[in-house]
Amino acid sequence: MTMGTTVIIKAVITDNRGVESATLYYRGLDEDRWSSKPMTFIGLDQYQATLTLNSTILYYIYAEDPSSNEATSPIYTLTVTPYTLKASTPTFQDLEGNPISSAGTGEVVVIVTDIENIGCRDEEMLYIVQVRDSEGRITYITFTLGVIPAHKTYRFGASWTPREKGRYTVEVFAWRSWRDPTPLSEKVTASITIS
Repeated sequence: MTMGTTVIIKAVITDNRGVESATLYYRGLDEDRWSSKPMTFIGLDQYQATLTLNSTILYYIYAEDPSSNEATSPIYTLTVTPYTLKASTPTFQDLEGNPISSAGTGEVVVIVTDIENIGCRDEEMLYIVQVRDSEGRITYITFTLGVIPAHKTYRFGASWTPREKGRYTVEVFAWRSWRDPTPLSEKVTASITIS
């Protein structure tokens, strides 16, 4: 889930004498102190609390019955990422769509990456593929502008025809735009040998 996401944490809590109170305890990974929030009874033995997350948290639920008997859940993690897109490691195909791990000079290599929108809204993005040789020089770059709907995964392909033998590193980026090069996903890389 992404930063600023509002989540509802629900729990089913039962007791033969009833539940007096239910409390959500939570803290960031870099925090020592637990914060707490009362959970609201919503019916059918269910309780809930709402949080807006800007970082990954640990949380647990504490409940007590009218006789002061108590129960505590295990500690769980809710992971938050600054990225709204998730890019897969690039793979390589020939023109027929067959997977390849190497190619010859002059042969077309299709660089394939799946981009998943893990956010809650459609995301405009700039998809960039660049290829570096063994010296780190950029030998090829291409890009595509597009929109990925919320909770959808699109497959992107970029054709590259290597001109020289060697070991190449492919780097894939998803940015907001050329004017706003904010990364929307982590950079992903893969290597291929051209003979």
